[in-house]
Amino acid sequence: MNFSFDDNYAYSFSFDGENKRMEFIFESYYDESEQQEVYSPCKFVIKDWSSVICSFEYPNKKTIVRNKIREMPDLNLILDFKQQGTKTSIYAMGDDVYVLLELYDAETLFELINMNDRNIVFRILDELPCEHTKGYFVANIPVVDNQDDLLFNIIKSLRIPPHLSCNWNNLADIIRHPFWLGKWEHVAIIHESIALLNDSDVELYINIINKCRLHSLYIFFIFNFMDYQLIKAKTN
Repeated sequence: MNFSFDDNYAYSFSFDGENKRMEFIFESYYDESEQQEVYSPCKFVIKDWSSVICSFEYPNKKTIVRNKIREMPDLNLILDFKQQGTKTSIYAMGDDVYVLLELYDAETLFELINMNDRNIVFRILDELPCEHTKGYFVANIPVVDNQDDLLFNIIKSLRIPPHLSCNWNNLADIIRHPFWLGKWEHVAIIHESIALLNDSDVELYINIINKCRLHSLYIFFIFNFMDYQLIKAKTN
């Protein structure tokens, strides 16, 4: 396997014990051949195992071992992954539990997620997909009239730490994975108005939005009706 997800937080996790399938979605993966992290959303699937041994380790030192699993806690962090012969081992962390999975004859699939058609620009907050209407941080951006003012308010509203030295060259890289916000799963950046920005400033911001669209599962941008029409036409 030329990729790994060790110590990589999953964007989402799903488990279907009856059909023997689990699926992780990540925002990035580590390319073993290139020896570097690749920031591209991807899907990792483990399925069709013939048998399984599952150990649940709880903080009170209690361990439960099962050879049949129908339900699984939300595994949000893979700590270790190995494939040895017919055995696939996963050591992962969920909420208040560590899980060791030993699956036999499992098939693994890795695929990049096509982000080209992803919609992250909306007119009103209520238009956000229903699965994202809970657990998100809202950053309110007031009326701005130049790119410096826009950048300042994005940094302030998103509480971007000073040590990240945010600027227009790295803004998309920083905001597409807002790890410093901790518990928040998604971020909605709401603009009061960008109508006072000149054309070059708008184009600069649209480039940031497009980069986030291609590389981030976390970020959404909200505009008023007039601004939405302008932005949406250039982010398709």
